[in-house]
Amino acid sequence: MRCHIDVYPPSYARVSVRRPLELDTDGIWCILPNSFPENFVVKTSNTKRPQVTISYPGAMLNLMVKEGFTNHQYQELVDPVKVTYEMRSENSIFFEVDGPYLAMILPASKEEGKKLKKRYAVFNEDGSLAELKGFEVKRRGELQLIKIFQSSVFESFLHGSTLEEVYASVAKVADYWLDVLYSKAQNMPDSELFELVVENRSMSRCLADYGEQKSTSLSTARRLAEFLGDQMVRDAGLSCRFIISRKPDGAPVTERAVPLAIFQAEPSIRKHFLKKWLRSSSQQDFDIRSVLDWEYYIERLASAIQKIITIPAALQQIKNPVPRVRHPDWLHKKLLEKNDIYKQKKIGEIFSVTAIRQVSAAESFELTQDSQVADVEDLADGKGNVTNGASAASPPVPRTCVMAGTKQKRGLSVAKGSEKVQSGTVDPFMSWREILGSPPPFGITKDGKLAWLKFHKKKWEIQAQQRVSRAKYSKMDGGTATGHVGNARKFLSAGIGNYLQRTARCILTSAWQLVQVVETDSPGIFRLWALLGSELHAFRVQIPRVFYVNQHSPRLTEDDSYRKVNRTLPRSRPAPYLYEVSMPEETWVASCNRILAELAGPQIEGVYETQVPLLFRALIQLGCVCSVKRHSGRAPNTREVETFALEDLEMKSLAQVSYLEPGSIKHLYLFHQCWASRAMFGLFFPAQRKASIFILDTVLSFKKI
Repeated sequence: MRCHIDVYPPSYARVSVRRPLELDTDGIWCILPNSFPENFVVKTSNTKRPQVTISYPGAMLNLMVKEGFTNHQYQELVDPVKVTYEMRSENSIFFEVDGPYLAMILPASKEEGKKLKKRYAVFNEDGSLAELKGFEVKRRGELQLIKIFQSSVFESFLHGSTLEEVYASVAKVADYWLDVLYSKAQNMPDSELFELVVENRSMSRCLADYGEQKSTSLSTARRLAEFLGDQMVRDAGLSCRFIISRKPDGAPVTERAVPLAIFQAEPSIRKHFLKKWLRSSSQQDFDIRSVLDWEYYIERLASAIQKIITIPAALQQIKNPVPRVRHPDWLHKKLLEKNDIYKQKKIGEIFSVTAIRQVSAAESFELTQDSQVADVEDLADGKGNVTNGASAASPPVPRTCVMAGTKQKRGLSVAKGSEKVQSGTVDPFMSWREILGSPPPFGITKDGKLAWLKFHKKKWEIQAQQRVSRAKYSKMDGGTATGHVGNARKFLSAGIGNYLQRTARCILTSAWQLVQVVETDSPGIFRLWALLGSELHAFRVQIPRVFYVNQHSPRLTEDDSYRKVNRTLPRSRPAPYLYEVSMPEETWVASCNRILAELAGPQIEGVYETQVPLLFRALIQLGCVCSVKRHSGRAPNTREVETFALEDLEMKSLAQVSYLEPGSIKHLYLFHQCWASRAMFGLFFPAQRKASIFILDTVLSFKKI
């Protein structure tokens, strides 16, 4: 119970409190519109307190919490001797509003689908930092470069009036520190460079207690003991200040930690130990700029830039403000898919939501009379003939659009619906929304939930009566419906011609799950077995012979079978004039030698893919799921769907269509075994858990058995 009460207010805030930024059990950071009421000042007659300021968001949140989360069964011990309790209402959840603040900066995670919790920077209206939580700038022992970068970059978020200007201001700070690292701090004194790249870690125990463990601080401590003596690392609380070196090559970071104290030793001692630790006897330059692993520090800074600048900018549709820091692979792929010009748009991107206008009954009747647009049910009359609208004998009945936008109107709609249910005059073909209006929301209070339940009970009662009425209509006139719905269904489903046409349309629009591709006796003709829905179909597919001809000069004669293309040839051979040749397989079989002789001229550089099997080409182009192309030239109402050309089919991704889900194909197993003059056949039906066994033998040997 306690966990449910703690979790529900933040979850409710996602829906009701505009846009939450950071949710926790003890606080909710959210964005409110600038026009949202903030404080109300109430003037009093008390001279000591002439006015009282009330926070509107805090008061409303406390009111909602009181209505929805008050425990009305709180038991309090009154008499310990008699063990009697008194029941009362108790609610200890209260909201206090802080702010508003000028800005809040939230970092992003480098991993896809994850978020960084409890990390944010909040600024007051005057530009001062109100709260900073979770960043490295507040941690002890972190890399000083990251701390300085974060302390300066947060202030840059306050500059600029648009997102582009803000990220341009922030990018200047990131570019400055990237320039420092890429130039190896040439214009910076050594003392400042030491403070910039040094890391400081403290050991809670003495070195001997860690055993064979590995870390940068332990490597630093062991090298300090080697350099200064064992007495320096006997006690706990040793402060290890170190840098990361470039050598030894290929060693992990834990083995490349070098104590900063070595650079303050005499040159001969420094040279001796650095040669030993870097495992480089030939190195003579032991300046810190030559020892540092600059790529490591660039990677550390780039990671911080990604979390604070580049990834949030990409998620807000802003071009990468720091191009030297590339996006993670998952984000780069996501941006390519989103900016793909060939990607199919969503229907929500094409249409926009407009304001809802309430239409009266009179306007609805005039619109119906003027437009004369027939419903789908009015497309056919009782004889199966298509009509242009309502008949003269039955004038169109106007339908009134009821907008239940308020509780009062919704209550009237429910009351009218109840009268229709009780009187039995509910239209069996009318939507429950037109009778009752829009449903009320599922509130958090008891009254709201009861109103929601009452509305849906009426809706379920109306739906039950409509099902009974439609069943009566369908049984009239010997099983044929007298209404427009029955006529339309009868018209659409009448005749074997419509059945074949629907089957052909299903073949042209459905995805084919390929089961088998078998070569036939005719050259270039393959029989393709595919699963469409729950039915197995067989098609004939014409696969052409395709090969490539690379020439030194362009062709002088035009031929439909030759098409100039751009491909990458084996071993990166130049392809100035590469042509794709496509012809029927029967033509290739009949004239193979003649065609190859013509392609042996001096202007031909090479001929490629003449030995590729047709089955392999079909599998490469179709995959395991394919469909008929929309622009294949076949009409939707055609019935000729037995033979297809390979170019009429296209591959479907498994992300769009699943392939042979469990239970989609029923299997039969055939067992066959022969020995001497006897044979045994076994046919197994797994779905029915049955099997049929057949034994074949000669009559003479059967008598012996």
